[in-house]
Amino acid sequence: MKFSIFSKKLSPKGIKKTIKEYEKLLKARPEDLKARLKLADLYIKAGDKDRAVSELLEIAQQYLKQEMDLKAISIYKKILVLNPDFLDVYYRLGDLYMKRGLLGDAKIQYKRVLERAPHEYQAEEKIRKIERKEKERRAKEKEAEGKKAIMKDLMKEIEEQLSVQVEKDDYQTHYNLGVAFMEMGLYEKAIDEFKIVMNDPSLEFDSYLMLGVCYREKGEPEKGIPFLERALLIKGLPEKRYAEVYNQLGKSYEQMGQVDKARDAYGKGSGEAKQGT
Repeated sequence: MKFSIFSKKLSPKGIKKTIKEYEKLLKARPEDLKARLKLADLYIKAGDKDRAVSELLEIAQQYLKQEMDLKAISIYKKILVLNPDFLDVYYRLGDLYMKRGLLGDAKIQYKRVLERAPHEYQAEEKIRKIERKEKERRAKEKEAEGKKAIMKDLMKEIEEQLSVQVEKDDYQTHYNLGVAFMEMGLYEKAIDEFKIVMNDPSLEFDSYLMLGVCYREKGEPEKGIPFLERALLIKGLPEKRYAEVYNQLGKSYEQMGQVDKARDAYGKGSGEAKQGT
């Protein structure tokens, strides 16, 4: 059965008739939330707020069973427009906000309960619980900030120790520094080191490979791809080394959303083609 109740304005008699049709439909299909929403709207149009609220409560409950909390929240807000003194709905909203970690929003709902029922013990207790959680959260944030400051100082000290004067042509040391910086997440510094290493034929391939990895890790895969392609032009290495490059190419293309190129690169890395020839 199809209805088009919102295509034109219904008369009071038409609303009553359509309500009966939807009530009949929902007896046969009680899980039809779309129909139940329309029935709630029809009750509102008919001025029957109590029955509208009853339907909306059922809808919210079904959304919660399906773990669709945001939709349930939306329905509860609609109920409060119809009945601003429905204390239980404020509690339900507050509990949902608590579940999602939105302590400030939850506190607002419990305070609205107290505005309407000043001696509501349950709301007072929930507010106290939120305030304890807020205090704990502030303490943890302060502790995290302190740890972050300590780590920042430590990282700076390590950088200074690693950035000792190294001869320009001491490529192995520059390569080792690049690896150390990369493992610390200092990709810009790692890139600077690997670009120096590019001048050593014995480490050229590895420097190109590492440059590709660094640029991808720092969110700029398109800058690393040319270096990976240059690595594939170096001849005479074991096939597994070229497979490493194709694997990194695949990851870079995948990060860029270029699925076909990623698939092709992964395929070549699995041995579909020989490299360096």
